[in-house]
Amino acid sequence: MIIFFNILITSDFPPVFLFRAGMYYAITVGMERKDLRAEKVLLIVEDNADMRLLLSSIFAEEDLCILIAGNGREALQLARNHKIDVVLLDKRLPDMDGLQIFPQLKSINPGTDIIILTAYGDQKIKQSAIQLGAYAYRTKPFVNEELIELVKNAGNKPISSFRFLPV
Repeated sequence: MIIFFNILITSDFPPVFLFRAGMYYAITVGMERKDLRAEKVLLIVEDNADMRLLLSSIFAEEDLCILIAGNGREALQLARNHKIDVVLLDKRLPDMDGLQIFPQLKSINPGTDIIILTAYGDQKIKQSAIQLGAYAYRTKPFVNEELIELVKNAGNKPISSFRFLPV
């Protein structure tokens, strides 16, 4: 049993949260888009709990609904139940590779912009992300302000050039 921002989490409860207006709310995969009251929905897919908390706190002041998934299976379930605008997708997840889940997320929500985050930046991963149509690619550690700008701009304009930094 874990106390997480005033929410009691038991082992029977999947670790999926909605962050809105400075508060975490537990959500279920059965919720519909009408339950999410923001202009843009951000899905953070990250297996590391500390990094999930960091990423959600970085976007706490932005006008976003933040959905959080700890693995690929949870991310796909959330994508099926919500119109996701932007995904921050970790490359390495416990149940599947981030680049494996990428096409599945795009097929569920074709208009979703996906930003690949990885601690293992190499040219092969970057090339694969480009080929899949990633909106951007960032290595960890990242600059918070750059990540905020990427998410803010995602979905607002067509991709005219790749938003990639050198590895």
